[in-house]
Amino acid sequence: MKGTESFKILNYLKIVRTNNEKVEYDVYEVELYQNNGQVQNVKVFTEPDAFKAIENEPESKKDELKKWFLIDRLVEKNGLLEQQDNSEYIYAGKIEKSKNGNYYADSYICINEQSGKTRMQEFKSDLPYLKDAIENRNVSNEKQQEIEGKNYAISDVHGMYGSYMDAISKLTPKDSMFILGDVVDRGKNGIKIISDIIERKKQYENDPKNNPEITFLCGNHEWLFYRCAESFLRSVELLPADERIKCTDRKRAQILCKYFEINDLTNKSRDKVRQAVSEFRENKKQGKIPFEPKKLLEFGINRRAYKSYNREKVKVSKEFSEYIEPLRGIHIPLLKNWVFDNKGKSTFIDFMRLEESERKEVMDFILNSDVLCSKELKGGKYLLVHAMPPKTADEINEMVENPKIMKDISVDYFLCKRLLEERTDSSMNVAADMGYITICGHTPHERVSGEYVGEKDEGKLKYIDID
Repeated sequence: MKGTESFKILNYLKIVRTNNEKVEYDVYEVELYQNNGQVQNVKVFTEPDAFKAIENEPESKKDELKKWFLIDRLVEKNGLLEQQDNSEYIYAGKIEKSKNGNYYADSYICINEQSGKTRMQEFKSDLPYLKDAIENRNVSNEKQQEIEGKNYAISDVHGMYGSYMDAISKLTPKDSMFILGDVVDRGKNGIKIISDIIERKKQYENDPKNNPEITFLCGNHEWLFYRCAESFLRSVELLPADERIKCTDRKRAQILCKYFEINDLTNKSRDKVRQAVSEFRENKKQGKIPFEPKKLLEFGINRRAYKSYNREKVKVSKEFSEYIEPLRGIHIPLLKNWVFDNKGKSTFIDFMRLEESERKEVMDFILNSDVLCSKELKGGKYLLVHAMPPKTADEINEMVENPKIMKDISVDYFLCKRLLEERTDSSMNVAADMGYITICGHTPHERVSGEYVGEKDEGKLKYIDID
């Protein structure tokens, strides 16, 4: 077939022919535009692992090889269309790699070891079933999503277990969910959410057909939690056995949290204390309700609360000296930054409630979490990350082609900071120039927002922020 000017891949779906055995095909519905104005629709059937041999190639090379495999082989002289009598249904086989590193494809070469037939021979036998399967399906975008499942992304749940479950409960077994980090801290159920994600990932690994796929990307709060918990546990393990049994790990965590709260109060200026006492006296004269002890941090100090505070301060200081100061190597400033400034108290205490094996499972989960994912959908190419993509095109390509986990980047402070904490969007411009739309969280917005590259009418999104 000569004179083909352009093409379009309209739809992609999976077809399963079940007769005596289950046989799967990937199907690409292709529209070929010829120079004479004619349009030809072709359904190209491939093996499910048709592109496995090229999975480690750069994205640009993959695109080139896929075009050659799906399109060029159809229309070239003595190509698949001519070989298979210009049929609407074409079998293309899969890409193979030779010993010298070259790629080739032969639709007759794939052999079914059980039957001894080539896959082309099997395809011809399967064709009546496959035609019925396709004709009985409306391969529209909406139906295709039902066939393949939908892709969802959420971010920065921060311990809100109810909201998390609302999102998870909507998934079907064919769907995928990308969780872009920061499920811990601030709210009360961060550890419960992590435990649930771990369990759901196990369910998917054991039975992928009946469970949705969950992909978790590490956020800055998970990484801060990991570093603090690791420092704390390592310091506790260094204690002599007789010292360690004097106090539970959970109790030590509670002492630390109380110590940070008391110290924050102690650091309030004397002027503010005097002002608070003066306000209290004035309110009392006017018959207003005086400050309650629980309003201590928010409003100042009344006389009764001040005495209570002093007693608590003495008690906490004593406990701190007895149970925290003996810990060698504990990073107090880092722990304060997490527990007090980043509101990790509930995460810390709930984590210390876990059994030792459960703690290890949570720590391993964070350390082995993804930090960047790339996804190709009909709307384009997407990068999913907690905060920002890497800074340069080379770094982006490297992480797309060789995906890394948190353990891989933990020694690179600047890369960690960019992927997990950065708020400037310069690297999103780099990703957009490469054809990617970045989906991220981290930076709060009132609603899901995005920014267009150039004129909005062009429809070229630079990023989508879902925090």
